[in-house]
Amino acid sequence: MSAKTRTITEVLRLSDSVDAYLNFAADPVPTLERVFVNGHVGQPQGRFTTEFELDGIFRGMRDDLQRRVGMQVQWSLWDPQATEVDDIYSVGSRGIGRRWKAPFEVPVIVAQVFQGQSVQNERGFYNADVLRLTVSMDDVNRFLPTLVDSPDIHIHDRVLYRGSVFSPTRLYLRGQVLTSYTVLTIDLNQVKSEEMVNDDQFKGFAS
Repeated sequence: MSAKTRTITEVLRLSDSVDAYLNFAADPVPTLERVFVNGHVGQPQGRFTTEFELDGIFRGMRDDLQRRVGMQVQWSLWDPQATEVDDIYSVGSRGIGRRWKAPFEVPVIVAQVFQGQSVQNERGFYNADVLRLTVSMDDVNRFLPTLVDSPDIHIHDRVLYRGSVFSPTRLYLRGQVLTSYTVLTIDLNQVKSEEMVNDDQFKGFAS
């Protein structure tokens, strides 16, 4: 086994410190860049091609992170074809209203909730938390294949995590290997309960 392979294996092996390992999952760019620059992945030899290295990274994240310390979120895709909205207020109309497709599970490496800033509206102050998901690009390509290339079609998607509903707002591509990426970080804002009053599929989360 070459020095390059040992380095990658050491990075992807579950260490005694879970916190340190989660830090790698949350922001793997420096580690991966250092490994691949030192390994001269731009000049692969033998079986150590970019595809070979990417496969090893994805397998390591799946076996040592996702299956051991990872979790799942419920993701519902926006369904514009089945949706009827008010022409003036852009909210769900009476009857059919806004619609989402059936939820499905998306495996994530890390899910972190951050308390949002207090924002004032006509009803007073409210807090909207931020959910940050760290997902293997291998899982993104399998479960959400249009998310990176066509993010605008997902701005109305809804994600359920620990009893709260969130909607995606920002994407961060991380861990670049030549023209590919290994990790995607997704920021999602909490959907306010009053925004779901007219949404039959999410009425259980409305106040």
